[in-house]
Amino acid sequence: MTAFFLLAALLAALALGFVLTPLLRRRAQATDTDRADANAAIYRGQLAELEAERAQGVISAARYDETRAEIERRLAEDLASGEAARPSSTPPWQASRLALVLGLVLPLAAAGLYGLVGTPAALDPTAGAQSAQNQHQITPEQIEAMVTQLAARLEREPNNPEGWRMLARSQAALGRYPESAAAYVRLIEVGGRNADVLADYADVLAMAAGRNLQGEPMRLVEEALKLDPDHVKALALAGTAEFARGNYDAAIVHWERLMKSLPPDSPLAEGVRGGLASARERAGRPPLAAAPAAPSAPAAPAAAAGAEAVQGIVMLDGALAANAKPDDVVFVLARPAEGPRMPLAVKRIAVRDLPYAFRLDDSMAMAPGAKLSLYPRVVVTARVSKSGTAAPGKGDLEGASDPIAPGTSGVQITISKMIE
Repeated sequence: MTAFFLLAALLAALALGFVLTPLLRRRAQATDTDRADANAAIYRGQLAELEAERAQGVISAARYDETRAEIERRLAEDLASGEAARPSSTPPWQASRLALVLGLVLPLAAAGLYGLVGTPAALDPTAGAQSAQNQHQITPEQIEAMVTQLAARLEREPNNPEGWRMLARSQAALGRYPESAAAYVRLIEVGGRNADVLADYADVLAMAAGRNLQGEPMRLVEEALKLDPDHVKALALAGTAEFARGNYDAAIVHWERLMKSLPPDSPLAEGVRGGLASARERAGRPPLAAAPAAPSAPAAPAAAAGAEAVQGIVMLDGALAANAKPDDVVFVLARPAEGPRMPLAVKRIAVRDLPYAFRLDDSMAMAPGAKLSLYPRVVVTARVSKSGTAAPGKGDLEGASDPIAPGTSGVQITISKMIE
């Protein structure tokens, strides 16, 4: 703390030297600010903000080039029409009086201002250590703030499809399904209708309607399948909707087609086989034959295609079954094994869905710079949230994997611990 005050005094003395020396030497100084210089500073700030938005992926390359050209054009016009500053000199007697006033007032004003808007508590070494530790943890409030900032940015950049896609997925991960649906509407308006967006939009509408796929969600699923008959998510949703309506033969058709697109030994394929077995039993059909063994030679391309994804299955320990209700929310999320605690991918399901075959990948990222593929090791956590929110709370049930590399499959997570 003593060193801080000594350094502050030294800096204040240097600052006073810069301010007072010209006054004491009675040198004339210009008092009017040149309008062109001020405008140039403003435009430099705008260019810096534009560069930051391009680096964050908020604006496209074409929009960046257009905006930068406009800023440079306005800057050139202002520089061409700018007026020169009108210099004026300070009389010697005024300079001496001003030097005396500044010499007394500036140090006192600086100390008072630091007390008002500074962080005196930061001078405590223990507080600094605690602050450094807290920087590695991100709270639900911070996630909420990031989503709010993204929404505000989209008000300024309404034609940014990637931004709307990120906002829609983030709202869905937070359980805000109506807000997510509204974002998908804007995404379709600016980015068009494709199978990926339509299937995600149908899923969100179904969640907002209490997991009911009938009506508009099913119409969107059917539209997605017309655009891409082998779309994985659309086929899965279509089979689920038909199964819920008791159309077991139709569910079998969708799920059998889906199975042709899945690696036989993948966790998702295991989950679909379970649904198929149930549908065939209810439809009075014979059981499925045993799944064929996965081919060994051509396995490399399949691994490369999903190198950034983490796949596995989540189960609930039978000893904790009495502590979970079928409608309780379950969050399956991946975080970096070291460093910040920002979720890299999140999936929200319900206890009734367990055991659940999950897949987490970069398409579920909640921020452009927070993706699974950017981290060497991650930890996947599954938590039954009694409050229905992403923040851990007392009474929640939890399980986690060991640190694993992106691209790992066959991860098994057992929810076996209660948060006290």
